[in-house]
Parts: sequence; C-alpha cells; structure tokens
Amino acid sequence: MGTARRSLQIVVVLVIAGCATAPVERSARPEPVGGQAITIEMVRFTFEPDTITAKTGTPIKVTAVSNSRIPHNITVLSLDGQAVKTVDIPARATVTLEVPALEPGRYVFYCDKFLHRWPFRMEGRLVVQ
Repeated sequence: MGTARRSLQIVVVLVIAGCATAPVERSARPEPVGGQAITIEMVRFTFEPDTITAKTGTPIKVTAVSNSRIPHNITVLSLDGQAVKTVDIPARATVTLEVPALEPGRYVFYCDKFLHRWPFRMEGRLVVQ
C-alpha cells in the first residue's frame, strides 16, 4: 500500500508541474503603415505571450484571440496605474484594438473579469523601449 500511495503522490506532483506555464515573450512586429502589431491569445487564464516588447512612440495594433469558453478582457495600465485601453473579448472571439503610442517603460495588462487577475494571475507585461 505504501508503494501505491507514493506512486500516486509522484503522479500528482508531475501533473501539477505540467500545469504550470512558462512565460512567453514576443516583440511586436512592424506594420507596413508605420505601426506595430501583435497577436495575443487567451488560453484558460493566461495570455500568450504574456510579455510583449514594443517600440516607443508608435501605436500597437493588438489582435486578441480568445480560445476560451468564457469571456475575457484586456486592460492596459499607464505607468501611474490608470487604464490606457480596455476592451472586452467574448468567448471564442477575435477582437482588434489599438493601444496608443506609449512612452518607454514597463506597462501591465490584465483581464479585469472577476477572479481572473486575482487569484488566477491573468496578466502580462508590455515593455516599451
């Protein structure tokens, strides 16, 4: 019985470890008209990528793709914590939004739906250089 219990504990630890997601980082790609573009996917309670690097002084076109059965949201905060942009994304839908040109810095974006940011940590970083 002890061996079976130990094996079950090992399986549980491996399953939990497999559920953890590694951070995903991408840079916004230039657009032909002088802007920048990035696609963010919402999978369960995560953004993929959860870290985006963009250039200062240029708007960012974000294509938000929900692969989830529940609605999500993207809210981008300014450096002083005010909402710069917020948009709701229905379940299994794609929405395009434009984030205005930003000053250099590390910005936070998150899902403002109940319990998504806390405790599920559905948030990411937008690094403007």
